[in-house]
Amino acid sequence: MTRARSRKRKDAARVPLTRLGLKAKRWLDQLADPKPIATKDPRSAWHFRATYPAGSSHVMHVASPHKKPDTLIIASVLTITQTQFDAFSQLPDESKENLLWALRFRLNSVETDFRLDGVAGPLDCPTRILTSVVRYEDGLSLDSFARSLGAVYKTELLASWTIFRHLSREPHVSMEYR
Repeated sequence: MTRARSRKRKDAARVPLTRLGLKAKRWLDQLADPKPIATKDPRSAWHFRATYPAGSSHVMHVASPHKKPDTLIIASVLTITQTQFDAFSQLPDESKENLLWALRFRLNSVETDFRLDGVAGPLDCPTRILTSVVRYEDGLSLDSFARSLGAVYKTELLASWTIFRHLSREPHVSMEYR
């Protein structure tokens, strides 16, 4: 590999960090395993992909929007598998409604926010579920950051279990951010 190509590859992974970004990276270094990966993201001033809980295959994202440099977003996405989507479509309307309400109640938390993607009507199965929390620099400590990571993960886990219980025998749905 040429020197210019090597430099280009290194620059692609380089993300300029704010004071908040440096804190988030340091804390992710302590809480995630393997270490977090800096990711180029046109929507964010900085963005890290991290494996959390440590040693798992679950991907979490920590980023700061360009227009809000004192804001940190912790997010994770649960993707509904085709098998689960097909099982949902086979349910009678009453069962669909019961599942969707159970899912909403599991996702509705004081600590976290959620968004159901792919839903146009009241009985549509979401294709993805985004779980997130917004934190501000003035209230962040390692403890509050770790609790926020845990809250997003546990809320998503409750949603995963709800889907599993109602739709499939797949214990692990795909959890990947896109």
